Amino acid sequence: SLDGTLSIKDSTIASNTASFAGGGVTSGGGTTFVSNSTVAGNTAPYGGGIRAIGETLSLTGATIDGNSANHGGGVYVVSGSTLDLVNTTISGNSAGNGGGAYAESSSMDLIHATITGNSAGYGGGIHGIGSDVALRSSIVAGQATGADCVGDSFVSGGYNIESATSCGFSLASDQQNVLPAALDLGPLAPNAPG
Repeated sequence: SLDGTLSIKDSTIASNTASFAGGGVTSGGGTTFVSNSTVAGNTAPYGGGIRAIGETLSLTGATIDGNSANHGGGVYVVSGSTLDLVNTTISGNSAGNGGGAYAESSSMDLIHATITGNSAGYGGGIHGIGSDVALRSSIVAGQATGADCVGDSFVSGGYNIESATSCGFSLASDQQNVLPAALDLGPLAPNAPG
């Protein structure tokens, strides 16, 4: 979307390449809603899966998987963007900075989110620069390479789990240094109810 509203629902956006930003989805200045959808296997220098600049981006029930970029393998938000993640999984993405998500001069609010299995030289899970990153009832654990969280202004709303201490989850309801094996987080797969 460009100064408008884009809604993506019950969709798969996969195997795309962009020469600059937003391999799967790119947006700026408006509002983008992604619900019950998968963004997978996309590539771009900035925001392999999704790139937002000066945008409100809302991901609900989404899966961001296997995307790659130099910055923000899964999601890249900059320039006053607002990113809301609810019941969303960011897994298996890779980047030089921010394998799962990269935020610069923006805000991120994660509720019931899972950030795992991502890789980066700097910030395997989330890399925040001058951004407010708030997490509640979320898992940031078991990155393939790189720390779970890198940057400033990570705030816990409680009931978060991390495999180290880089996110600064310090409330009584938070859990740190939880081994990924104890969480039994496996790779994404079609799991039948059972």
